[in-house]
Amino acid sequence: MTRLDVGVKTDRGLNPDRPVNEDSCHVAHDQIGDRLFTIAVVSDGMGGMDCGQDASQAAVSKLASLRPPEELFRETNPDALADWLADWLIDGVAEANAAVRAALGSANGGCTLTAVAMMDDTFVLGHVGDSRCYLRTGGQVVRISHDHSLVAMLVATGEMTEEEAEVSEDRNAILRSLGSHDNLPRGWIDDLGSRRVIAADDGVTPTRASKLVPGEALILVSDGVWGVVPAAELNGIVLSSAPAQAIADELVRAALRHGAPDNATAVIVRYPLTPGQFAQRRVVLTPNPGRDRLRF
Repeated sequence: MTRLDVGVKTDRGLNPDRPVNEDSCHVAHDQIGDRLFTIAVVSDGMGGMDCGQDASQAAVSKLASLRPPEELFRETNPDALADWLADWLIDGVAEANAAVRAALGSANGGCTLTAVAMMDDTFVLGHVGDSRCYLRTGGQVVRISHDHSLVAMLVATGEMTEEEAEVSEDRNAILRSLGSHDNLPRGWIDDLGSRRVIAADDGVTPTRASKLVPGEALILVSDGVWGVVPAAELNGIVLSSAPAQAIADELVRAALRHGAPDNATAVIVRYPLTPGQFAQRRVVLTPNPGRDRLRF
């Protein structure tokens, strides 16, 4: 059974015009025999005040309440496990969307949602919006989610540089969220394979699931963290050898040091090294807009 180190931290931030924390987060474990299931979620509410808070809480509560079938705990075929787990999480995010719609009623609102589900060391991603998931691997930090935002689309199509995107007035314009549709369009929810982010063993084939190996960590953050903490500082915090809770705490403290104009949330799922182990490096791909037709 995989031994995981987990950290969770959220803060309302320093903006007096945001008296409510519209971020929600959750990490939970479920064990049957020697199999360990883990789910980690970050959601950032939109719509202002109670609407944003209600949306994110509804999404996270629904996803946290779902339990994978017992057959999944008995699955030993790696390919079958990967597909089953990925499908389960995508279906769960769709159910979270229905919960958001029910919670909001006729009010305008919605939320982002970035979630990781793991069975032992196999993990999958479910992602909508601009909260982010990073992978710490082999001394580097790689983003494995793709922002569904206007500026991300403009960067991908070459109409804006990364530097311009960082200071753009449109940086918070989201093109996908939960709560915007009764039934989400096909492909609305990203998994690992959607953006060709992580390659399989051949270094080329996109995969819907991957393995977390000793020394690696998954980092889920709202834009109240990644949007204000400079990338170099964020990477330095994530690459430290500190326990997961200390990393989560420091990411939110860094957001506060930089003014924290938004709610700030960090969730860390870390597979610590045991004495004598060394961190490995995996192959990670980034999408090529000239090759792949990315949907935002």
